[in-house]
Amino acid sequence: MMVKTVNSDPRFGVTTYELTDIVQANPDAAMFQVPPGYAVTEPAGRGGRAGR
Repeated sequence: MMVKTVNSDPRFGVTTYELTDIVQANPDAAMFQVPPGYAVTEPAGRGGRAGR
């Protein structure tokens, strides 16, 4: 992953992109949990998978 890039353009000047506040630790497992009350439903009628 690129951490810093600098682009010099005579029309727009210097543009700098820099990744900051980098944390080299495992992300919180809660970020990957299905939210409570979440449900997957199939569409009814046309377009559904009925009859396959």
